[in-house]
Amino acid sequence: MPNREFYVVIEKGQDGCLVGEAPQLRECVNQGWTLDELMANMRQSIQACLVDDDLDDRAEFVGVYKTELAIKGKNREFFVVVEKDEDDFLVGEVTQLPACFSQGRALEEFMENMKEVIGLCLNDEDCDVNSLPHFVGVQKERGKP
Repeated sequence: MPNREFYVVIEKGQDGCLVGEAPQLRECVNQGWTLDELMANMRQSIQACLVDDDLDDRAEFVGVYKTELAIKGKNREFFVVVEKDEDDFLVGEVTQLPACFSQGRALEEFMENMKEVIGLCLNDEDCDVNSLPHFVGVQKERGKP
């Protein structure tokens, strides 16, 4: 069976720990203090998730797009993880913000929707902008289904 590519979205928390998530797989999250440690842990998590996950109904990874919003007069960057679902809609999330999801038919529509949702998430009373995780990047990993 051929290897399949998975993408790991990496963020750094306030404590300096790196957290990775493979958005193509349900509940596939791990952490590590170094990039090497994180990716070794993520390889194990990906293999474990592949045993339990049905890959046929998973979205196709499109990429990560950066958007900026002014918060209290200061521009702040947010990174949007974008996938294409089975109906060809673009769906995505800002992993830095809890429950920050949106969708759209085309990239321009999707990003406009996403900016609106980011604004709503930032207006939430429980959102502390200073304690949000810092987006690090995306790493490609391979796994055998």
